Amino acid sequence: MVQLSGCVIVFFSRNRAVCCRILSGNKESGAYFHLTKKTPMVSLGGGSIVFVRLKQLLENKEYRTATLKNMLISVVIILFFVGIILSYYTMLYNEKRTNIIKHEQMSAWSTADQVRDYLAVSMNAIQLTAYTMDKMLAKNRSPEEFRKYLAKQTIAVTSTVLENTTGLYAYVDSYGMFTADMDTSFNPQERPWYVTAMKAGGNVGLVAGYEDAFTNKRVISIVKLLADGKSVVAMDITLERMEKMLAEVAQAEGGSDYVVILDDENTVIAHSDPDEVGKKYDASGGSSFWDAIAAAEEKAQQDFFEINYKGNNYIVYTAPIINDWRSWSIQETTSVFAPLKMLLAATIVVVLVMVLVLGYIMEKSNRQLQDKLNAVAASKAKSSFLSNMSHEIRTPINAILGMNEMILRECDSKNILTYAANVETAGTTLLSLVNDILDFSKIEAGKMEIIPVEYDLSSLLNDLVNMVGGRAEAKGLSMVVDFNPGIPAKLFGDGIRLKQVITNLLTNAVKYTERGIVTFHVDFVQTEPGEILLKVAVEDTGIGIKEEDLPKLFAQFERIEEARNSHIEGTGLGMSITQRLLAMMDSYLEVSSTYGKGSVFRFAVRQGVVKDTPLGDYKQGGKAALAAHKKYHEKFIAPDAMLLVVDDMPLNLDVFSSLLKRTQVQVDTADNGDKGIAATKTKKYDVIFLDHMMPGKNGIETLKEIRADADNPNQKGKIICLTANAVSGAREEYMAAGFDDYLTKPIKPDHLEEMLMHLLPTEKVKVVAEADPKENSEELPAFLREIPEIDPAVGLQNCGSLETYRSTLKTYGNSVGGYATEIEALQQAGDIENATIRIHALKSTSRIIGAQELSVLAQRLEDAGKAGDKQVLQADLDGFLARCRALGDKISLLLAEPQPVRASRPLIAVDELREAYRQIQTALEDGDLQRVDEVTGSLGDYQIPKEEQARVAAICEAVAQFDYDKLPDIIPQGKGDA
Repeated sequence: MVQLSGCVIVFFSRNRAVCCRILSGNKESGAYFHLTKKTPMVSLGGGSIVFVRLKQLLENKEYRTATLKNMLISVVIILFFVGIILSYYTMLYNEKRTNIIKHEQMSAWSTADQVRDYLAVSMNAIQLTAYTMDKMLAKNRSPEEFRKYLAKQTIAVTSTVLENTTGLYAYVDSYGMFTADMDTSFNPQERPWYVTAMKAGGNVGLVAGYEDAFTNKRVISIVKLLADGKSVVAMDITLERMEKMLAEVAQAEGGSDYVVILDDENTVIAHSDPDEVGKKYDASGGSSFWDAIAAAEEKAQQDFFEINYKGNNYIVYTAPIINDWRSWSIQETTSVFAPLKMLLAATIVVVLVMVLVLGYIMEKSNRQLQDKLNAVAASKAKSSFLSNMSHEIRTPINAILGMNEMILRECDSKNILTYAANVETAGTTLLSLVNDILDFSKIEAGKMEIIPVEYDLSSLLNDLVNMVGGRAEAKGLSMVVDFNPGIPAKLFGDGIRLKQVITNLLTNAVKYTERGIVTFHVDFVQTEPGEILLKVAVEDTGIGIKEEDLPKLFAQFERIEEARNSHIEGTGLGMSITQRLLAMMDSYLEVSSTYGKGSVFRFAVRQGVVKDTPLGDYKQGGKAALAAHKKYHEKFIAPDAMLLVVDDMPLNLDVFSSLLKRTQVQVDTADNGDKGIAATKTKKYDVIFLDHMMPGKNGIETLKEIRADADNPNQKGKIICLTANAVSGAREEYMAAGFDDYLTKPIKPDHLEEMLMHLLPTEKVKVVAEADPKENSEELPAFLREIPEIDPAVGLQNCGSLETYRSTLKTYGNSVGGYATEIEALQQAGDIENATIRIHALKSTSRIIGAQELSVLAQRLEDAGKAGDKQVLQADLDGFLARCRALGDKISLLLAEPQPVRASRPLIAVDELREAYRQIQTALEDGDLQRVDEVTGSLGDYQIPKEEQARVAAICEAVAQFDYDKLPDIIPQGKGDA
């Protein structure tokens, strides 16, 4: 809180120190304080300053927000890791549980199978015995004969099959037939074995475990009723073998905790715990562990089930044996899953500890929040500074390059053109350097891009030598160039960035060299066909660099030996930018230096080869490039088009209007936002350009006011942002504000005209071919000048000879009507894809014959078709096809008039014609029909040798008729035999 009688400015520093400057009238006083938690109130000149504790400084909205954010992050992290842990635990639990169920299933079924097999032997023996005794009954054999047979059969069974049986016995025709040691004082018909046999009828019966009357041991009986319906044969089996089976299953590695065999009344036949044998489990309400299992079994819906008994969990699997007998296999799981639960608990504890540590770290980072907020504010201030500086510096460059462009357009003096070309080169280079410095935010964000294009190495080297040579000469330095003349002159790469890198190295060499020589080396190594390694080195005899200073070389905003080199201008960014640019081109800068003697900077970068023509004398190459300077030629005229340009700089308005003078576009201007808004209310403009940074209403405010006025005729019109603010993120800002597009200053004439060709209404734009019709006017047939829709000079240039041109025109006139009908049918059928393909073909052929306006319109329709824009197709397609038909009719009517022509273009070399054939063939193999059209059209730059004219005419005719399948038969075999 500040309370003073005058004006107070307070600055807070990172160490909590506060500097105050107090202004009161004409007096000025200053004081310096150190802020602590117990800073007292200090009085100055009748006023006072109350310093708030550090805690209160930090207790602001940003701090609370950050704290809440950190808490939420901690909670999210905890939930995330706990979720992962629980998922992993659940997976392990389910996997373990599934394995236990499978194990118990195998155990239960294995037990059931063994018992079933064991009983099957006894059952087979009793059936065989009953069969024999039925025959004996039929023959009325005596009881003595039955006893002898049973004694004999008992010996056979016990000795060969069943060592655990006590023998065979029977009750036949009221006679009990037992072994000699049996007590015969009981009534056989009352014994379980007899009762069970009677119930089973003729089937083999199985008697549950009971206590044998003779041995007092628990046995099971296998019985069968004989044919007379009252006699029974039986055999007892002791349970020792069955109990041994269950013990083996339970004691096996990983075996079950319990294995049980029960009959249909829940009586225990056999048990891995012998004390349980003979017990009967109560499924209706018993309190024992086994009663609980029996009860759960009755409720189970499948072969296995789980129960919890007194805090312990069990998995039980059941398997049927015979006659409703079944086996249980039981596994206790509480102890099995205990390690998993311990692992879960331990993991959660570890995660909580980690989160607490992380929370401590995040809390510690919160203490530095004020510093971070200050850093953000500084970053915003830097971005604002760069934006303002971008506008202030680029605006005069825009005026310089714009006026220089008018000199290049309107002046014919070779000397002045040379000077203007040098101004353009230096201005463009300056603009490139300014862009790199002002757009440092793009470098920091890693958004700078390498854009490879074709470039002329001789022109690049000539520009570099001219630009830096003058500086070297002014300092009395010798500049030596060492260029390998065999380097290919036409390369493919980012020439702008390469030029920027070399410019930095050369200017540094000149700046830091007081006397001696600066040597510029350029060499190359052929790495593979179509690619070279361009090797560049800059050597100087300057002050050199100390070994300990080399790491500083690429630091941002840092200069080596600042005190010694304070007279040398520079920002300290050049080498940092150079190194980053080289890294983006997969290269790096090598530095070798001797302090006091000089330095060598070298790098090597891969570049594509466009043409193998050697560099030769770079100066002559540069002069040839200047001599080949292409005079400006407008791309279109639009005398009915209306533009409005709003800019606070009159010079900028003059430049803009001058750049569009030859296009005949009507341009209205306004020097502020209010005047611009007033102009938009009285007239409908095709396109409006608004400068961003203007006094009063800026461009964005002006745009919003226009868009918000429903009565403004330009409310929904095309509005473009015109600005010198080219830093990273500017485009996103303008598009988000509601602009339709974005154009940077200095304005590039080609970009401006291309943008207008896209934005202006089609009916107002007339495309102007770059070729001068006067060049071939005496050679062109008279009938061609009667067709205003075509530019015959362009058509003749594209086709190469009058004969080829006439043939192409004839094909166009004969076929265009059919293709128009086909396009209409495809469009009506909703087949937009194929209709677009046919439109593309008409675009190419229209361009070849010189019908430029139709070609441009076809391009727009093709783009609409590719984008699926049916509204544009429906609006413009009928008019386009009508114009194509009308042009075809005119050509067909006038084509009969023969006119001779004298060729004036250079004769194409045989190797270049071979290359053209090869490119057409390659494009066909790749399915690139547009490339086929382009190469075919490029043949128009040359005269065609007489022996190849028929072939070229056939190629042009096939392309014009869209009959690309004929081309492989027309082009010479081997792609290159001309």
